[in-house]
Amino acid sequence: MTSVDPRHVVENYLNWRSAREYEKLQKVLSDDVEYESPLSSYTSSEDLVSDMIENSDEFEGGLNVKKVFVDGDDVCAIYQQKCSDPSVGDVTFTEWYKVSGDRIAMIRSTFDTRPLVESRSQI
Repeated sequence: MTSVDPRHVVENYLNWRSAREYEKLQKVLSDDVEYESPLSSYTSSEDLVSDMIENSDEFEGGLNVKKVFVDGDDVCAIYQQKCSDPSVGDVTFTEWYKVSGDRIAMIRSTFDTRPLVESRSQI
């Protein structure tokens, strides 16, 4: 049996998310992925990817990955993404992934919501 490297699974996810290749991205997520962030939570890959597509205009450019840490099936990534609203600038995300086999089963995302919430309220 071939073992899948959790780092590779998460790096694929980050690369495909950065490139907005949502079909590929969804293939690396468990169907019942548990996603939680300060602004939303989902228990299906379909809902999570739909939200990413719906909100894709909120950010421009790709992800600027700063660091990836691995501890067994747990992976942590720290990255920045430029907000489309210049008053917000770059947003730093820290995400904890639980990888099961060749798929991501859980994502916990943390980031400072204040600039995003303020930007959304001005629309």
